[in-house]
Amino acid sequence: MPAEVVRDSPRHRLQRAPAVLAGQGASQAQAQGSRRVAIGGEGTAGDRGNTQLAERFDPLSVPFLRALKQIVDAGNRVGTPVTLCGELAGRPISAMALLGIGYRSISMSPASIGPVKAMLTELPLDQLTAMLETSLAHPNATRNVRADLIGFAETHNIPL
Repeated sequence: MPAEVVRDSPRHRLQRAPAVLAGQGASQAQAQGSRRVAIGGEGTAGDRGNTQLAERFDPLSVPFLRALKQIVDAGNRVGTPVTLCGELAGRPISAMALLGIGYRSISMSPASIGPVKAMLTELPLDQLTAMLETSLAHPNATRNVRADLIGFAETHNIPL
């Protein structure tokens, strides 16, 4: 999963997601004067351009969301903001999941802003966070988080 640690200029970007997952990267990034960790679109666009792969990868799967949560938790531990950019953040259901696991900075294409904003204005974030913590802690890694999110949205009248 590509990630970049942004220093004072674009030429100082470093690929850091593996180290962040190992619990070292965020503190190293902070020591190097980095301001944030940004996870880019290539790392979350497993289905792009490959119809056979599209059916195999669900970005709302338990393992993938756990990995993303580990990254944002590592950043939070050392005070380094983590941003997720790309197509994943631009889908209301995916943006809802990202917010629920702790992301507070997401970026997306301009066309996605309206639908994501509509979802966000109706979102009871504390309740969503509690629901996702339960879903991700479940020992069955095949749990359908997508179904949990859709059910949550329906219960709370959140437009997806």
